[in-house]
Amino acid sequence: MCQDGSSKTLLLNPDKTEAVVFGMRKRLPQLHLSRGLDVSGTRIDFAESIKLLGVVLDASLTLEKHVLDVVRGCHFHIRALRHIRPLLTSDAAKTFAVAIVSSRL
Repeated sequence: MCQDGSSKTLLLNPDKTEAVVFGMRKRLPQLHLSRGLDVSGTRIDFAESIKLLGVVLDASLTLEKHVLDVVRGCHFHIRALRHIRPLLTSDAAKTFAVAIVSSRL
């Protein structure tokens, strides 16, 4: 308790807090996940997937969404490279393309 009688505690921001239940694809539909999770009076809905430290984790841990996200990011940046491609040598363009893909992996 503070001197003024108020309590200084950490609160969850429901707009930024995510929760996911991991399990086998056959078992997940059997769970009643529509209610969400109640944490200290704050309702947190379950998500299909979450992004944690740059890795997209889906409920069945297949990494399909993560691979799709990485491929989408690589494709975007390689297509953006075409705008400056006329200004680069062939070797420089190859080096940039490899660096773009390697940094995402």
